[in-house]
This record gives sequence, structure tokens and C-alpha cells, in this order.
Amino acid sequence: SKAIHDLKRRALAELEKLDRAADEVGRGSLEHLERFNPTAIETFQASLCAYFEELETRLPPILEEALPPMFGSVIQTKLLEHLCASQRPGENVAILTYWLRNRPGVLQRWCLAHMSLATRMLYPRWKRRFEAHHKRKVTRLERRVSLLSQGPS
Repeated sequence: SKAIHDLKRRALAELEKLDRAADEVGRGSLEHLERFNPTAIETFQASLCAYFEELETRLPPILEEALPPMFGSVIQTKLLEHLCASQRPGENVAILTYWLRNRPGVLQRWCLAHMSLATRMLYPRWKRRFEAHHKRKVTRLERRVSLLSQGPS
């Protein structure tokens, strides 16, 4: 749809601005460093999130109408296989299943339905590693935000 294309175009335009600034800074041109301020990154993030939210809203009904019900299960299994073949399968699979963290019964059924035995054996370690790293990153970010919000001493 036009809305999806417009949002995608906006997100890509913001990403191009950041890429150009990164190239200039990488070549030693410090006058472009101000493009890396939090506002520029937040603008890109907001445009990217808007694009993904629009996709998440519009695509499921289109797919549900166009595909037979069992195809959703096939798509999930194929997506999981693709993630397991990626460079960082543990992190990718943990991110994919993160939304089920407070629903252990649903998570267990999903894992049984879509994961191979080998993936199910590795999954607990992947999940622990992801939670440890993710928690550390979030704590560090919270600390930085807190320091920045206090302002200069």
C-alpha cells in the first residue's frame, strides 16, 4: 500500500543520512559528528518503528486471507530454520521467542511444534545468554540515561 511505501521511504532516507554522516566521520571530517546526536538516531528509529508497525498491522490479515491455515505453521518453521542457519542463531531464536517469555506453556508447545531436537537442546543456553547480555545492555543504557538526565554537575 502507499502508506507502507511512504513509511519505508522515510526510514530509508533517515538511514541514508546516518550512513553519510558515518562515512564523513570515518574519513576524519568531524563537522559531521553532530549528525550522530540522539535526535538524528531517534528520528531514524521512529521512522523505522512506524514502518514495522504498519507492516505488522497490514500483513497478517492479507496472509491469513491468501494462505491456508496450516501455512502459518510452515512459515514459522521455515523462519526458525533460516534463523538457525544464520551467523548468530542463538540470539536470533531468543529474540524470536522473547514475546512468549511470560507464557511458558505456549512457549513449550511452540518449541515442540517448530524446533528440531537439536535446536530444543541448544535453546535453554541461547535463552540464558540472550537474557544475560540483554539485561546488561539495558542496565547500562538506563544508567547512561540517568546520568544524562541529571545534566552537568
